[in-house]
Amino acid sequence: MPLHPAIRIAVLVALAVTLPRADLPRLLSLLALLLLVHVQAAAGAAALRGLWRLRWLLLGLLFLYAWMDPGPPLWDALPGLPASAATLAAQRGLVLCDLLLAAQWLLRTPAPELAAALAWLCRPLNAAGVDVERASLRLVLALDRAQVLAAGWRSADGRSWLDRVADTIRRIERDPAPTLPPAPRLPSPPAWQWLAPVAVLLLCLPWPS
Repeated sequence: MPLHPAIRIAVLVALAVTLPRADLPRLLSLLALLLLVHVQAAAGAAALRGLWRLRWLLLGLLFLYAWMDPGPPLWDALPGLPASAATLAAQRGLVLCDLLLAAQWLLRTPAPELAAALAWLCRPLNAAGVDVERASLRLVLALDRAQVLAAGWRSADGRSWLDRVADTIRRIERDPAPTLPPAPRLPSPPAWQWLAPVAVLLLCLPWPS
């Protein structure tokens, strides 16, 4: 049985909160698990392309941390790379990779279902007068459009996909009454599925020694 869209969002939130505190073995285990999930969903190539796009950022992290710690080198052949700095750079890089793969996994959920899940999770805000369904659908449509635009780094007119994403979001925000498809009504997730975000917390949070 697939995870309820609201549970997928909860899993991503749990990862975002706990990953910065996870150690290298757990981050590597999670990376392998997320890659396996993508492969089973026939999306392994897309996941690897996403990781490849992070290469310059990961390399920048390595160089950044290499000069922050004057400790003993990781290898004698690399005197400018202390072991502690390499470990810290690897942890930060793996956090980014894990979050990217988790976000890709979440965004494979159809946009209407994702909007309905956000609305379901944010229902308490209705009491404050917030139109949760409309706000969640606007957000999901913007994310969905951003994925389409990100398929190419530059358009025919030479503008980057970031510029096109920004234009799309501005158009969505300017339109006072955009034509939005109705979000489906999702049932509440099965109670046992809440074990998934709990398992993420137990996996990533450091255990007391």
